[in-house]
Amino acid sequence: MPSPDYRFSLTIKDSPATFQVLAFDGVEGISKPYTFTVELVSEQANINLDNLLNRQAFLAFGDGGLGIHGQIYRMVQTADI
Repeated sequence: MPSPDYRFSLTIKDSPATFQVLAFDGVEGISKPYTFTVELVSEQANINLDNLLNRQAFLAFGDGGLGIHGQIYRMVQTADI
């Protein structure tokens, strides 16, 4: 469960991996597919990103139940801090 200190959270169906949302950007249009890019961090090491592909995900906007449902189609690790 996400910390109440965070405004946004990403839940990935059937995944034990936990992430914190740093930033996101999206494009929506009438009668067009939407795309969101979400920048995440995790304290967990060795997350198999390939296992998260094609899973259902929910980007929550606060804790009021509002957000975007979607499917993960691409994940990239950009830094190992």
